[in-house]
Amino acid sequence: MKDLDGAMTDRTRTLELDENDTDALRERGSLFAEKGLVANACAEWKKAASFGDIRSTHYLEENSAVCK
Repeated sequence: MKDLDGAMTDRTRTLELDENDTDALRERGSLFAEKGLVANACAEWKKAASFGDIRSTHYLEENSAVCK
């Protein structure tokens, strides 16, 4: 069973300590996507990608129709 809200809380806390943590940004983006919050997901992936996170760049490419 997935605890999306708990995972979201954990990633948010991590980002409170380091707002540029690419792993937390990417993962929180994926959680937003799972919750159907596409714009939020794209924003998180874009920020992580701007710091060189390759996986976030890949997610943006996969979702290029919605992440503009």
